[in-house]
Amino acid sequence: MDRRPKKSAVFVCRNSEVDAAFPCHNLAILEKELEEIVFQMISKQIEMLKDTTQTDSIEIQTKQKIELQNQVKLYQQKKKLFYEQYIERKLTEEQFSKINLDLTRELEPIQNKLEEIDFQLQYSQKKDSFQNQIEKIVKQDFHSLTKELVDIFIDKIYVFKENRIEVKWKTEDFLQKR
Repeated sequence: MDRRPKKSAVFVCRNSEVDAAFPCHNLAILEKELEEIVFQMISKQIEMLKDTTQTDSIEIQTKQKIELQNQVKLYQQKKKLFYEQYIERKLTEEQFSKINLDLTRELEPIQNKLEEIDFQLQYSQKKDSFQNQIEKIVKQDFHSLTKELVDIFIDKIYVFKENRIEVKWKTEDFLQKR
């Protein structure tokens, strides 16, 4: 029976095997060291997120979206009404064209605002989903880096000379306080 202590895995820059001039030549880090550093980074971010509250902007944005959709419907109904009047020869082609153009100009900013609200609503829903994932994680008591934490938060990890580690997070605003 082998009683020697098991060695931790060492991560070595793959590029250094090919090019000795590459910045990461002979750069290595122990797996346990990297895990601990990354876990501490995630833990600090989770602690920061625990203290923040998210406003219920989804409900507000949904109401705004419905309001704007109703306005768009009204304009479309008006356009339809004026078109019917034109077909029934109650309006001349010139009158109809002017009214239709005016309505289209009035409708355009409403449609633009609707698209903007829709985009914001989608973003808020994704953010809310991410926040829910974080809340589930906060309820659990993690003592070390797990696959679940890595899958939720981390896209890539870069290790540089002089003990510098850079984490590319999956969510851009993860590091920003809400």
